[in-house]
Amino acid sequence: MKNLLKSPRFLVMIFSIVYFLIAFFFLTISATISAIFIITIAIVFLIEPWIKFATSKLKIKRWIAVALGLGALYFSLILVVVFLFQPIVNQASSFYYTALNFFPSDKSTELSIPEIEFNLDAVLNKYKQEKPVSNEEINALKKDLLSYLTEYDQSSFEDLPIEDIEKGKFAIVFPVKERELKKEEIIRIISKHEKFSGDATNLADKIWERTSGFKSREDWQPIFGWLVDRFLIKNKSKNNTSKDIDDQEKFEEKRAQIMSSIRNVLIEVQLKFREYLTAFLEKLPSLVSATFSVMFFVIIGTVYLGYYFGDFKKHLPEIYPGSSRGFAKRFLKDTYGNLERYVVAIILVALVTGISVGILVKILGLDYSLLMGVWAAITNLIPIVGVVLEFIPLFLLAASGQNWVAVLFLLVFLVTIHTVAFIVFLKLMKGYTRINPVFIIVMIIIMAQLFSVAGAFIAAPTAIILKKFWEHFIRPTLNRA
Repeated sequence: MKNLLKSPRFLVMIFSIVYFLIAFFFLTISATISAIFIITIAIVFLIEPWIKFATSKLKIKRWIAVALGLGALYFSLILVVVFLFQPIVNQASSFYYTALNFFPSDKSTELSIPEIEFNLDAVLNKYKQEKPVSNEEINALKKDLLSYLTEYDQSSFEDLPIEDIEKGKFAIVFPVKERELKKEEIIRIISKHEKFSGDATNLADKIWERTSGFKSREDWQPIFGWLVDRFLIKNKSKNNTSKDIDDQEKFEEKRAQIMSSIRNVLIEVQLKFREYLTAFLEKLPSLVSATFSVMFFVIIGTVYLGYYFGDFKKHLPEIYPGSSRGFAKRFLKDTYGNLERYVVAIILVALVTGISVGILVKILGLDYSLLMGVWAAITNLIPIVGVVLEFIPLFLLAASGQNWVAVLFLLVFLVTIHTVAFIVFLKLMKGYTRINPVFIIVMIIIMAQLFSVAGAFIAAPTAIILKKFWEHFIRPTLNRA
């Protein structure tokens, strides 16, 4: 036991656990700190292969290689923000309405204020694409419309339960009663703005449709209706002696029961979906402001870390005891090599997949090709689970058009795209650590619980670190025991 405690391998293991816990605590301090740290490390890992190539093959000084690598990366991001950000936002606001049309609507379902604003943005942005109006004119109209659409009637004081208020010493409840919206008032508001007065009625119809309530087309019915029919017909063929199945009335009754159950489940899913999205929209202004501060520190961090990264790697083993630095160097070098290759491979595969999906959606004549491509690229940064998340909006998009030929082609080409992407990923990771898919899914669940959405993106790198820790320390220790 004493020999084990004094062994260099054991010392490296203990110190690594301590440093890992410190890093874990550091990441849990705030979401902003976590984002800055993770994005900075990912960017440095991404440009490091270029820096190695530039300094060794092209004989360029490191600071020039760092400047060229970061300059190209940030210039590309600026182009994306300038030319693609607004179209993506416009497509997202329009697609939200398309997604809601898949789910059934309930009479008790009302649009929240963020949803009203989101839908109003979609209508006005589409109008701006068709008509020569400025941002200032759009914003002025939006302000007046929002003031009307989201304002509530204040109940008179006489309507309040006075006797209940007197019993409760401090608690006063102010009930609010939603005002009945009128399309004529929307037309009047639009007509006050000279640029929009000529299209007031047409524009008011679109705004009324999107903001007066949630009225779904219920695109789910043809799909699930077809599946239920196939299921019941299959049961009928297996149970020819059953009178219930043979009887048409019983068949229709059973079908109606199943469809009603599916409808109730989808209503619950729709409510949860809208609840999460509403919460996100309410946080969006603070997220936008936080994004600027995050990117400011990320830019500074990548410049300095990119330049000093070679020295950082060289001196990192010095945080371990002198007698154990040989083990530490091997562990750190192996872990870093696998992490760097994973980051490069997953980002390249995600970009290729996103571009391919965007082109595919465009070729099939479906809307939102830009949004679908960006969504595919983002979700493919999450191994395994990301593919499922990618399919959901594509399925909703295909269902909205009821174009089953497009759906079939979409499925075939998506399977082909992901098969090729998987092969490319395996080629890029050849000779490096491969993680069991079940372990990755478990890590995604755990990390998502700890770090929310960001946890899903860092689950696979965390799994790589844990596997390297197992290979270098736990397994050798168990084998010697």
